[in-house]
Amino acid sequence: MVDLEAYIKELGQDLQVTAFDIKEVQMKLPATKHKWAGRFIRHKQEMFKLQKSRETTRKSLITQCVATAPVRITELAAERVVDTSDSIKHIDEEIQNLKLALELLEKSEKTLSSMTYDIKNMVELMKLEVT
Repeated sequence: MVDLEAYIKELGQDLQVTAFDIKEVQMKLPATKHKWAGRFIRHKQEMFKLQKSRETTRKSLITQCVATAPVRITELAAERVVDTSDSIKHIDEEIQNLKLALELLEKSEKTLSSMTYDIKNMVELMKLEVT
């Protein structure tokens, strides 16, 4: 399970810029972008694995439900039963959490990309204040 609050807090720290550490932040910016892009890709891989696991689990549970039912049921009825099972619900919750994490990471990538311009603007403002 992805801790979104921890990501938000860490991202907030990565995005903090002051007049005293502006050069350091600019120098670290490529590494920071890489860190968040890497997390995005790893979570995307995890999403694919979970989706595959969900399908495999679902098919297995449908087969098991049809085979062990005391009366003959259709696959459609078995699908409805399986889709409300705890194991499928748990996987669906994990997938939903990952979707939120991926959305956060996509938006953070855009924010980090525009940070170069923000820093440039800050430097220009500092120049104007000095002169």
